[in-house]
Amino acid sequence: MKDSMTITFREGLPGFEERHQFMLEFLEEGSPLCRLQSVEDEDLAFILADPFVFYPSYEFQLPERAITELQIQSPADIMVLVVVNVRDDLATAMVNLVAPVVIHMGSGQGKQVILTNTEYLTRHPLLADTDGQEEES
Repeated sequence: MKDSMTITFREGLPGFEERHQFMLEFLEEGSPLCRLQSVEDEDLAFILADPFVFYPSYEFQLPERAITELQIQSPADIMVLVVVNVRDDLATAMVNLVAPVVIHMGSGQGKQVILTNTEYLTRHPLLADTDGQEEES
């Protein structure tokens, strides 16, 4: 995979509808984190994560509208990322599993999809305790 690629969001991102061109930059080889930097506004950037690394059971039905708009033929066509909200440090970072960013890797088209009828929240811990056991002192 390339270190970076240009992504076009035809409708922008929710809250940033006037911004359409972004550069997706992978932080380092094998990292589940990347940066989405607006080409039009140097002050606008997001940290994104591969949700399946942190939440292996994460799944959702992509709305037909998104499939049509992005011209998705197969799940292999897309990359799914989620927005990471880092306030102090990565240990307390949260991810938004309700609004995944879906990118068609072939065309460079992207869309942030708002899921409905889901149990996911807009704030899930990035570094969740995945084994369900508490650490002993």
